[in-house]
Amino acid sequence: MSFLVRCRRAGCLGLGLEVEGVSRKTGLRRSHAVPQHYRSFSRTFLRFAIIMLVFGGLAGVLFQEMTKHMSYADYPPGLRLEGVYHLALLHGHSFLIGAVMPIAWVVALKIGLELGGKPVTQRALAWIKWSYLVGAVSVLGLITYKGIHFVLCLQDGTRDFAQIQESLFGGNHLMRGLAYGLSHTVATASLIVFGWILWRSLAASTDDDGGTSSS
Repeated sequence: MSFLVRCRRAGCLGLGLEVEGVSRKTGLRRSHAVPQHYRSFSRTFLRFAIIMLVFGGLAGVLFQEMTKHMSYADYPPGLRLEGVYHLALLHGHSFLIGAVMPIAWVVALKIGLELGGKPVTQRALAWIKWSYLVGAVSVLGLITYKGIHFVLCLQDGTRDFAQIQESLFGGNHLMRGLAYGLSHTVATASLIVFGWILWRSLAASTDDDGGTSSS
């Protein structure tokens, strides 16, 4: 005879025990099944994080290889540091934007369910997933391009950073503005929307009877 059947016959359910776990009447946490669209979101973000961890490591190697022959003695004080600054950002940003943030989002969604939060809809998660991935890849791609561009121009003898900046995207100001504006806007929008829907999810926590109560 199973434990559940024995509990039913003994009236354990009246004491607060349930199939899913022990309810709040006993002071213990109740388990929550992870929705399928949560699993899909988590798999995609964790795979992206793994790829970005590898990319971040390669970005560090790229920085070392491109700058190892650039001696500080060959440039005026501060010029070398400023010239390689953008490429140096790629290593840390790859880990932060590409790995730390996606993993943090997966953990936050899981914790939200454990706290009794209402599941985020599949449509909302799909929008967040693709908008963040597109935004993150675009931002990291721009950092890579700008960093390599600055280093190569500096190695070719250009010392005017304003001139180097103007030469990005072949000197096309419209293309440069669109690239930077859209990439950062999309990534930022996904962050804001994720925070908003997670807040709403936690505010609509589910109780034992399947209703909602504001927390």
